[in-house]
Amino acid sequence: HNMDDDNALKEFAGSAIDACLYELTSLSLKIHARPELAYEEVYAHDILADYLEVKGFEVSRSYLGLQTSFCARYSLSASSSTATASTTPTATAPTPTIAILCEYDALPGIGHACGHNLIAVAGIAPGLGLKQASKKLRRGTVLVMGKPAEKAGGEI
Repeated sequence: HNMDDDNALKEFAGSAIDACLYELTSLSLKIHARPELAYEEVYAHDILADYLEVKGFEVSRSYLGLQTSFCARYSLSASSSTATASTTPTATAPTPTIAILCEYDALPGIGHACGHNLIAVAGIAPGLGLKQASKKLRRGTVLVMGKPAEKAGGEI
């Protein structure tokens, strides 16, 4: 493992994000146009979860019993990969799991002045990039977690 490999992975992940820039911007603007207060983020929950499903994530909606939370998972393991001998993880090689949090609730009277429409896609974007990086590495798990009611104590 060397610095050139790291830089190549960063570029690969960045390119995956760049390819989705229009879609991510559209998601942010849609959420901004329909602010939803704590535990009422049904629209934001649905469009974010739907988008992640289209992008190949397995999405658990109403995660942990919270109606407007979700957990989107993309996972590659050594057993499911078609890796060559030189890149197949060994028993000692780490298989990383990285979780990223999205927030998308609005505030009473000011909507998304708090920027959670941006924070939502700021969680989706690296999830997409890390998904592509895990494909290149042929291992790893990426979780994109939707957290409702951030300003009102919604915990997942």
